[in-house]
Amino acid sequence: MSREMVQFLEQWAPFGGGDDEIFTTFGVDPTVFYSRLAHSLRADPTMAVTLDVDKLIAYCIRKAGTSRDSQGR
Repeated sequence: MSREMVQFLEQWAPFGGGDDEIFTTFGVDPTVFYSRLAHSLRADPTMAVTLDVDKLIAYCIRKAGTSRDSQGR
């Protein structure tokens, strides 16, 4: 499923992430989604096809923190 998650991320990252679609598409909350993706992209940077892998990892880390912060409110 990681490839599908990366494709989703590459499609939605330029528009803010598509957080509203993550649970219905992948069955996990956005925090889990972004954390898993950061780990997967570190393990296999070649999974990123259309966007810079370092930027995607940084984006995932930022979004995982943002999602966690917004859930606590």
